[in-house]
Amino acid sequence: MDETLLAVDDLAVEFSGRSGRTRAVDGLSLTIARAETLAVVGESGCGKSVTALSVLRLLQEPAGRIVGGTVRFHGRDLASLDESEMRQIRGRSISMIFQEPMTSLNPVLTIGEQIGETIRIEGDHTAEVVRQRALAMLDMVQIPDSARRLKQYPHELSGGMRQRVMIAMALVNRPDLLIADEPTTALDVTIQAQVLDLMRGLSGQLGMATLLITHDFGVVAEMASRVIVMYAGRKVEEGPVRSLLSSPRHPYTIGLLGSVPKWQQSAGGERRRRLVEIPGAVPALRGPAQACSFAPRCPIASDRCHAEVPPPTAVAPGHVAACWHWPSSTNLRSGWHP
Repeated sequence: MDETLLAVDDLAVEFSGRSGRTRAVDGLSLTIARAETLAVVGESGCGKSVTALSVLRLLQEPAGRIVGGTVRFHGRDLASLDESEMRQIRGRSISMIFQEPMTSLNPVLTIGEQIGETIRIEGDHTAEVVRQRALAMLDMVQIPDSARRLKQYPHELSGGMRQRVMIAMALVNRPDLLIADEPTTALDVTIQAQVLDLMRGLSGQLGMATLLITHDFGVVAEMASRVIVMYAGRKVEEGPVRSLLSSPRHPYTIGLLGSVPKWQQSAGGERRRRLVEIPGAVPALRGPAQACSFAPRCPIASDRCHAEVPPPTAVAPGHVAACWHWPSSTNLRSGWHP
């Protein structure tokens, strides 16, 4: 039996504007199995959130549109469905948690009304059934005094409470796939840990697959089984979390990991290590890549890197990197420059 739940193949997404077309996602392929957590990481502007919005067909057309590839969920190509068919999937089979709950929740509706709207997507229910299901979800996400919270408005809750409400709304219809777009970015460290523990526990309890979008490798290590690294709309590395974090092979991944704050031991005690800075900036995405997009910022780039797009190459079991010179990337481990 095929355990693949979501299969994205050669996805391409473009946005049109006054300055022309921007290729935000360029030939991305990924798969997620049932009950698996896949993390997608990369700096801002690399295409993570656009990929998530493309899966749910939430791009603002005609400015943003899918121009190539397929997005298959349970074997159906979501890119070919009409809007009425997509409404049967959103909030039921696929749900999404957005980055900032205060801008995602409606400020003029109570928490109970907003969770109730999500429940009614599934079908007609009496007011009492809706209320009881909403209460059960608030209890599941560990919100105390749930009956009182149902009557409150978003501004009356803390940031952590609002994020728990977003999780409750996303999970109330027991989706097969949850897309979490940087769900802990706006939270402090303590609340972040609580929300991550909650998401991990609920995922195991409900048997739900998760597409986790983040820029935090600590979250990746804690939550995911596999990870994809994106740069300039393309996948540059993919592998099991332990393999990729311990032995990254793409220079961009090495640069990202080098930018994570660390402490190092010295003769006089512990001190902070200077962060690695990746020189340059993300290139303008005007069309399909004609070369390695990271080449202008890469310390081991060659003429070939500036002329040809490197294909994904197996570097270890289940671990691939899109780099012509990945064996030389080991020279970057002690610092950015070889």
